[in-house]
Amino acid sequence: MEQNKVEALSTALGASRSFEAGRVGGPLDLLALRHEIGHRFKSSGGRPSDPSWTISRQIPFSEPSWKRLRVIANEIGVDARRIGPGQLAAMLVEHGLRRIEGDEWHDVLASSRKAPEFTGAETADIVAVTFRQLVDWTTTYGELPSRTQGALLFFDHDAIIRLKWLRLLSSADFGPERLPELPSRSQISHRYILTARSGVVRYTDDSAEFAEIIATDGEFDAVIDQLPLRKRLLVMRDAEGDETNDTEAHAI
Repeated sequence: MEQNKVEALSTALGASRSFEAGRVGGPLDLLALRHEIGHRFKSSGGRPSDPSWTISRQIPFSEPSWKRLRVIANEIGVDARRIGPGQLAAMLVEHGLRRIEGDEWHDVLASSRKAPEFTGAETADIVAVTFRQLVDWTTTYGELPSRTQGALLFFDHDAIIRLKWLRLLSSADFGPERLPELPSRSQISHRYILTARSGVVRYTDDSAEFAEIIATDGEFDAVIDQLPLRKRLLVMRDAEGDETNDTEAHAI
């Protein structure tokens, strides 16, 4: 398509950017892969590759699968960034793992939000703070308990995530005046919570995006991965006496 026609069509459709799709002719997933190759693959003189791939392994394929990989790799190669069928297979493995992780996270999140609440005393033990500190935070952040019953406090799993976040920031020397607002329910629907002393808070479900944020932006001082914490909360009723630890949340 002529460039002026491309620009006119992009404007009419309200596109923020456009790129040449070549001969893909397949589903939009393949177009996304093609764009990803252009973004990720770099060349240092040889075949372009992803610099983060540092491990090389030989794995078997059936002949039909290898032929299909070769055809798709030829279709989605970007200009000088032509890729081989093995490189395409590596990308598809990464996408599959991310999909599996995403499914597990959403299943655990849904189960966690239906689970029974914890009492104030139980919550203080889980978060590893004194009951007085728990009451102080509850006074400061009135929305923390999921419900009250007279003088009793009850905390659902979302509330415990917020409390873990508060404790983590306190241990990382965040002064009370520098604490960001408590994460909302929609924000803690994201698996990873990254917080900086500047007040910046980032949320993501994607493990690859999380790794990229950590690698490229060193300003985050506190990080929470909710998945292992919520899984632990789900089994605690059946594991009485099993000591709660803080491997799910750490300062970096």
